[in-house]
Amino acid sequence: MKKKIHIILITATLILLSSTHTSHAAWTGIELDFEGTLSRDPYVTGETGTTTAWGLTGRYMLQETWKDSLFELHILAGLLGNTSSSDLILFSYSSPFRVMDLEAVHSRGNRTILFSEVDRLSVTFEGPSVRVILGRQAITWGEAFFFNIEDIFGAFPATETNRLHKQGIDAVTLNIPTGQFSELTAVGIPADDNPGSLALRYSFPAGKGNVSLVGGESARDALIGGGFAGDFSGAKIYFHSLWTDPDTERSFTQFVLGAERWVDSVTHIMAEVYRNGWGTTDSNDYPALLLSERFLGGRILTLGRWNAAGQISRLLSPLLTGHAALFYNINDGSTLVRVDGGYSLSDNADLRSGFFLGLGDRKQGSVVKSEYGSVPLGLFWEMIVNF
Repeated sequence: MKKKIHIILITATLILLSSTHTSHAAWTGIELDFEGTLSRDPYVTGETGTTTAWGLTGRYMLQETWKDSLFELHILAGLLGNTSSSDLILFSYSSPFRVMDLEAVHSRGNRTILFSEVDRLSVTFEGPSVRVILGRQAITWGEAFFFNIEDIFGAFPATETNRLHKQGIDAVTLNIPTGQFSELTAVGIPADDNPGSLALRYSFPAGKGNVSLVGGESARDALIGGGFAGDFSGAKIYFHSLWTDPDTERSFTQFVLGAERWVDSVTHIMAEVYRNGWGTTDSNDYPALLLSERFLGGRILTLGRWNAAGQISRLLSPLLTGHAALFYNINDGSTLVRVDGGYSLSDNADLRSGFFLGLGDRKQGSVVKSEYGSVPLGLFWEMIVNF
């Protein structure tokens, strides 16, 4: 615990030093988030009754450049709580892609937890033929939005597609341009308590679009896949497939087919269909899948075998944008609805808010009967200020 607190204090000192450095920060920002749910998390078994869970978090963001280098720092701190005093809130950092000890729980009661973490701590070196990124960083691969299977280092699950920031992972990234529109990317994650990872992605133009190839080993999974994204008659069409051969499980294949298009100058639509070879067509298998290391570690996106999602976005005024999204488990018929909007407060401040709501068969006791039916009503509010 002392080691964790010391790391947080050292990071705070770096912020103070950066504010007095002769080279001023290129960009800084603050984000405030509030989230609340009106019943228990459906993905925790053995619970009865209802409760209200909530979380209030703040994120400080800093980017500073000097010569051909970029320093990035994000510090996240928050308070989590619920209205039930019967048990402690479960709070852990289970990412298999983190090795640095940059998280701390400062206070834990039977209703609240106060925590902090360093979510970004990286340095980027830009050379004439290679870009190197060292440290805790966000890595995003793939073109899909709802079911981004090519994003093998932790894609957003359906209930977090409103978030602005991915969880940072501890890695070394090499980006090597191989042509005007082609690039080879290598990501290595050192081994610690979790197995190490090494993966490659190569993207290059082909016809009316771009081809991507991925392969490597991630958290004891051997992976190989590829995809294509291109523009056809004003619509972006994309397809990705990924074959996974785990160390201790059966191999499986995933694929996603999607499209997006601007209908007019203020309306944008997108839709995806996703087959999850690891998932099931029988909801009786859900309890076992929910407790699996793969699902708890965020290395798979759904429980169901066949899934679909769609979203419509519209500019309601020059300052206000609205979004309505729907996630559908084709096998069990459950649905997750997300409605949110964003309002521009000024040139450097934005406000976003919305809700999630699950529809479908609810739990019977502690047994989940559908993927989204037991997802509670969730409210979120975010404010972002840039300096």
